[in-house]
This record gives sequence, C-alpha cells and structure tokens, in this order.
Amino acid sequence: MFQSPLLFIFYALLTAITTAWIIQRWFPSSQESGRYQSIDGLRGYLAFSVFLHHTYCWRVYLQKGQWQIPESRLFAGLGAHSVMLFFMITGFLFFSKLKDSKRQSINWFHFYQGRLLRLGPVYLLAISFLFLLVAFLSQGELHDSFFSVTTQCVNWVLFTLYEAPYINQVHDTLLILAGVTWTLVYEWLFYSMLPLIGFLFFKVNVPRVVLILATGLSISIAATHYVDYVLIAAFLMGLPAVYLVKKSEFKLFARSKLATLIILGCYGAAISLRNPNPLTTLLLLSIVFTLIALGNDIFGLLTRSFSLFLGQCTYVIYLFHGFFIYVVFKFLLGFDKTKYLSDTAYGLVIVSCVLPLLILCSCIHHFIELPSIRLHKKQNVMTRKKRLNISTLLKINRTLTKKYN
Repeated sequence: MFQSPLLFIFYALLTAITTAWIIQRWFPSSQESGRYQSIDGLRGYLAFSVFLHHTYCWRVYLQKGQWQIPESRLFAGLGAHSVMLFFMITGFLFFSKLKDSKRQSINWFHFYQGRLLRLGPVYLLAISFLFLLVAFLSQGELHDSFFSVTTQCVNWVLFTLYEAPYINQVHDTLLILAGVTWTLVYEWLFYSMLPLIGFLFFKVNVPRVVLILATGLSISIAATHYVDYVLIAAFLMGLPAVYLVKKSEFKLFARSKLATLIILGCYGAAISLRNPNPLTTLLLLSIVFTLIALGNDIFGLLTRSFSLFLGQCTYVIYLFHGFFIYVVFKFLLGFDKTKYLSDTAYGLVIVSCVLPLLILCSCIHHFIELPSIRLHKKQNVMTRKKRLNISTLLKINRTLTKKYN
C-alpha cells in the first residue's frame, strides 16, 4: 500500500505527538492520571494505532470495494494487537477492583452507573453524528418503514449489543464509524460477567438480583453474537498482572532496560510472525502488557505529558476517527478522487488529518467526556461520605448503648 509504511507511521506518530504536546501545553487537562501511568500513556497509542489500521482498510476499500483485514502484517497488527491490549487493560483494572473488594466492597449500582457515564455521553454523541449523516445520505426520505428505522436506531443506541444494522438501507452505516462498536459489545459482555466471576473466584458479596440480571445479560449477548474466545482470553490475561503488581521484585525488573527490550522484542515478534497461532500472539502481547502494567514506561515515553494527554482522549479517538475519515473522504475529497491518489499523496492526506482529528477529540474530551467522569467521581465521594456518616452514627449508638446498659 504505502511505499514506505514505517516512514508513514513515523510521520503520523510524530504529528500526533507534536499536536498532543502543543494542545496539552495550551489547554492542560485537569483530569488526574490514574494509579498506573504507563497504562494511561499506552492507551492513547493503542487508539492511534487503530486509526492507522483503518486508514489501510479504507485504502483497500476504495480500490477494491471490500472492507477487510489488511494483508500487511504490520497494519493488521496495529488493529488486532491494539484491541487485545485494550482488553487486557480492561481485565487488569476490573480484576484489580474485584481483588480489592475485601477492603472496599463494590457498590454494583454505582459500578454500572459509572460505566454508563464513562461510555455513554461520548457514544451518544458519536451515533448522533451517525444518524445525521445517514439522514443526509438518505436525503431525508424513509426507505424502510418508520418502525424498522426506529428499531435500527435503538439497536445502535444500545451499543449494538444485539445487532449493528444498516439504518434506512444506507450501506455506509458501518463505514461511518469504521465498525469500531463491535469491541464495545465485548466490553459490555465482560462487564456483565464480572459479578459472576467475582462471586465464584474472588468471594465477592454480590446481591442476588445483580447476579441474576448481569449473568442473564451476558448470556443474551453471547447467544446473539459470535464470541471469539481468544478475545475473552485477552481479558483474562490481565489477571496475572493483578497479583504481580504487588511484588516489589517483579516491579523492579519490569522497570529495567532489559524489560524494555523484552517488550519491544515481543511486540516485534507478534507483528512479524507469519501465520502466527492466535495463542502465541496472545502470550507475546500478555508479556508486553504485564511488564507495562508493572511500571515499564518504554524509556520514559509512556509517562510523558503528551502521552498521558493522548491516553485521556483514547475513547474519543477510538470512536471518532472513523467518522472523521469518512467525512474527509466522502465530502472533502470525494471517494473517486481519493481512490486514485498515489500512495505518497494518500499518506500525506492521512498525516494532515491527524492535527484536526486530535483537536476535535480534545474538544469532545474536555466538554463531553470529562464532565461525565467528574460527575461520577463526585457521586462516589458523596456516597462514601454518607457511608462514613452512617458508620459513625452506628458506632456512637453502640457506644451509648453499652454505656447506659
């Protein structure tokens, strides 16, 4: 596809880093970084890798009319490997929550409310743009019945948990967001499995109603989708790091230069292997993830301010890059003109898209995503204060009862 793929990736990544550095210096985010800064920095690069992966998919689609996995092992890996690492991050963070539940019990209502507040606002904005584009492409006319179109839209509002249909017979529906919502189905499948996993393996106290409803949801999602168990295994590969992160000797090794070389070697092997066994790839990537989770920052790259900024915008970049590419190719350049661009010209178009894409994503993060995250944190603080007040009152009551009895 590109005459010099590595050179293209280098320029695209350099543009992303420069843009992120400028934006975070002018408009620093007030969102605090999490406990695992290396993971926070990694997430942004994973989302950007998915963007690069889809630029290859778009090139093939425009030339051959087929949306397919890239023949290039490099660009195929930028998509598939990034998704696996995303799932490992999710598994690590939520298995950590289950493990820590003995110290601080899980309020399952607040947990699922937090997931909705974290994923919902940005997702609703993305599909609102999707609906507007579909309406424009349909020229405001119904090509299906009103009931059918409503049902199709409801499926999209529900994170495509049961179906991701064309809307109003517009076959570009999936292309508008580059089909990224399929990973959200796996995310919600994992979230719905957590109460059962916590109850069976971590001895977490789970209300019966939550256990029944969450397990029923996971069964219904699994029954309506083809479930790739390699991806389920990717969630589970986040578990070893949960226990190793408490071991100082492992953390010390993970932060060494040797561990950094192991990370680079394992990731390079995962990309370069011909016809690799999925489990082999999973094992190599789990080594990469575990060392990063234990604190390796790849020579300081992952903990730099621009990396953390990209990490904060991860979800927005992931959801909106497809929409941005579609608008550029469909309305600004035109599919026919883009199809006949040379490899060099196409690469330059993609690199030039990085700056406005990241500006758009940073605005959405600041004005839509960040307020919803703050709202959930504020509710959590208020809930903890109420618990502390109730606990204090109970202790006073017990003390007075003992004193006067």
